[in-house]
Amino acid sequence: MLILTETAKVKAKRNTQQQLYWSVLAGMTISIGCIGLAFVRSDTPLTYSLSGILGGFVFSFGLFTIFALGLELFTGNCVLLSAYMSDDISLQDLLKILVYTLLGNIAGCILMWGIFSFCKFSYADILRAMANSKVDLPLFQLFFRGVMCNIVIGFATLMNFNSKFLASKFFSALLPVIIFVACGFEHSIADAFILLFSSLDICAVVTCFINVLLGNIVGGAIIGALHYLINNPYSR
Repeated sequence: MLILTETAKVKAKRNTQQQLYWSVLAGMTISIGCIGLAFVRSDTPLTYSLSGILGGFVFSFGLFTIFALGLELFTGNCVLLSAYMSDDISLQDLLKILVYTLLGNIAGCILMWGIFSFCKFSYADILRAMANSKVDLPLFQLFFRGVMCNIVIGFATLMNFNSKFLASKFFSALLPVIIFVACGFEHSIADAFILLFSSLDICAVVTCFINVLLGNIVGGAIIGALHYLINNPYSR
């Protein structure tokens, strides 16, 4: 609990410029992970399960880099609800962290999308197919896949807070990411990059993103609240 609250206090004291810079970099690393995932999925002989496992392994570059460098990821910061519930940061601090992190993450995704679009790789079609398949999903499925994803990412974030060495941070990122990628859960920041490739109606794309985002918030809040209750068993 102490590590999480101290981390939350540090994040709350960062100025807007710092928060946005760290968040843009995090969005860029997640986008690079998505590109690697698309490359793996372009290898058609791979089975669905093997593609998911290898894709998750490559995608974990994004989360591991965030953990190793201390970057700001929206989905991971959702667990900071625990610090708010213990009165270590204010609601204003929590909302500031989440809003600026989300905006910076999205900006990083847009930046990488713009750069990658000029590369003209053939597997960009995989990203387009992935985006369109997400938009076609029912909204309640997107929401609950988002909840599941950030429950997994929430556990990864808590493990990272208790990791002192790069090796432990690596495995804190690797195993949860393989799980959520292989199982098809939805990560809002990854989707912020992937959905930029969609050829479908913009309103449907935005609605898809919002539902995943809301699911991620709920999933992260569940882990944050449970973390608080476990460490404060006699609280009301």
